[in-house]
Amino acid sequence: MSRIMALFLMVLQVLLGHFTIATAVPTNDMAIPMTADGGYPELILGPGMPTLASINLTTADLYTMKPKGSPGHLDLLQVRADAGVSSAAWGPSCGIYNLCPVWAVQVFINYFYAFAPHVYCTASTRDYRGQLMVQNGYGEVMGINLSTDSDVVYSPCHNVANALERIFATCKLDPDFQRHPEGIYGAITATGNGGLGLLMHGMDV
Repeated sequence: MSRIMALFLMVLQVLLGHFTIATAVPTNDMAIPMTADGGYPELILGPGMPTLASINLTTADLYTMKPKGSPGHLDLLQVRADAGVSSAAWGPSCGIYNLCPVWAVQVFINYFYAFAPHVYCTASTRDYRGQLMVQNGYGEVMGINLSTDSDVVYSPCHNVANALERIFATCKLDPDFQRHPEGIYGAITATGNGGLGLLMHGMDV
């Protein structure tokens, strides 16, 4: 196992539980904090991420649209053979610290589902802390290149959204979530691409 995969596995091992369950759509159980001028927290995108302007959407649209969810059950453990990652090692894992608010989880899922199925999201860093994909000041999604033979890894943005749904569905049922219903901390590989690791967690505000 390469050094970067070993480091990422260490992150997963300190999180709680490994489950395989159907997807679920988050609900906005907690109120969304508004900005001083009455707007929604702005979405900040990482390098190379597709823009909302390219599909004529605004940040406010992501907060107010009907919650998006996967049209069907995708196989989480479908991993590309060239990624060099064991499918058994990369199921959803949950933690109870540095939680991403539930409402932010849905906004991130809406973002990744907003693009056409052929639009790809990428990550290049092998740093286990990840490379920014999207954040809004309260939570963020980080991407990590887990591939052993590629400088950049790609996964359809829809598959990233589905992976975040799996984090939510898994952590929602985790016993610790019942004590911390306000947010989620989770890690997973993007559905259909074992080379793109995902971390979703909260931010200090």
